[in-house]
Amino acid sequence: QRGRLGATSEHRLRMLELACADDPGLRVNPIELHRAGVTYTIDTLAALPATARYTWILGSDQLANFCTWHRWRELLQHVRLAVAERPGTPVAPSPELAQALPPDGLVRIPFTPQPISATAIRRDLAAGRPVDAMLPPRVLDYIHAHRLYLDPNT
Repeated sequence: QRGRLGATSEHRLRMLELACADDPGLRVNPIELHRAGVTYTIDTLAALPATARYTWILGSDQLANFCTWHRWRELLQHVRLAVAERPGTPVAPSPELAQALPPDGLVRIPFTPQPISATAIRRDLAAGRPVDAMLPPRVLDYIHAHRLYLDPNT
């Protein structure tokens, strides 16, 4: 459900690895990069070990359209949703989603909404505006070294 991202999958993977490097509780899994064609979250979850408990972190803006995701009801059998409030969008599942959620299926992340988005960061990078406060230094260094997001349309 996303448009053009402005960087190759290899660059996006490396930036994720750099962003997560200092947190031993986070691990980047490149499974979706090895699949051809359209990638659906449900297919990714089905390919992961069934013995683990997964938490899907998303913003309230994505929660608002969760029921448009491919096989969204099945997603709820594999993950617990952890939601951070985005500016202008409260953490409020739709009635359809609220009815389908298991008792512990939605966790609100205590988070002060920030007016920051990946789209805005890419736009600022393309315009040469500083984004130091919004990205880990290693990720920003990588973006500059590889001259990513210089096109304002990405």
